[in-house]
Amino acid sequence: MYVYIFPFVRSLTMRQHASGGLVVVAESVEHLMKLMKDYPEITLGNLEFNTVQMYELKENVNPKVFIFPNAGCC
Repeated sequence: MYVYIFPFVRSLTMRQHASGGLVVVAESVEHLMKLMKDYPEITLGNLEFNTVQMYELKENVNPKVFIFPNAGCC
């Protein structure tokens, strides 16, 4: 399993401040993309994949998606 850290995703939520960060625990990029089908509001493009950080996990854990929306200015 790997953890994929996206520090900035342009289209993460349907809120006014739509950007934010994303962390996904998945077996591979293909698995990550399958997990993301449950979140149609999230768009992962070249910008996001150019900045993704990936780390291999020592333990086998369940796949997970963590969404960190931009809190905005207010």
